[in-house]
Amino acid sequence: MHRQRPSLYAPAMAARPLLLILDCDGVLVRSERANLAYYNHLFGLFGLPAVSEDDREPLGLLHTLSTPQVLEVFFPARQRDRAREAARRVDFSAFLRFMEPEPGWIDVLARLRPPMKVAVATNRGDSAHQVLRAAGLCLHLDFVATIRDGTRPKPHPDLLLAVLAHFAVRPEN
Repeated sequence: MHRQRPSLYAPAMAARPLLLILDCDGVLVRSERANLAYYNHLFGLFGLPAVSEDDREPLGLLHTLSTPQVLEVFFPARQRDRAREAARRVDFSAFLRFMEPEPGWIDVLARLRPPMKVAVATNRGDSAHQVLRAAGLCLHLDFVATIRDGTRPKPHPDLLLAVLAHFAVRPEN
């Protein structure tokens, strides 16, 4: 049997991965409806028009951007400071009823742990733990990195690097 030599440019993979890093929204949890209700609540506080479930482009932005990014995109500059304060004061638990866990994850995570560590890296802030708890996933996770743990939101690598540092795991593992 001919064995191919490892590339000089790609690190060798560990025989068994030590860590699985997942996202929260759209991976572990269906959160589009909750995000839409939350942001439409904020928009209403400032007299901005609501986003409809049919508006695919803005709906996608509300689902993928962090709250500071949403405020930059959707709010006029003169309202952003007040909107940041309002966003901090909103109790996200009012929107948890719109959350749904993605099917099958609890079984998958139960089979992976142990020996593999499982973490979440999410652009969510304070609501991340509430969301994961409401979905019944917290008991199946070893660590949750939120936007509060990184300096920049995804797609920047800060949150992933925070998870790797927490576990002292090298990227190739």
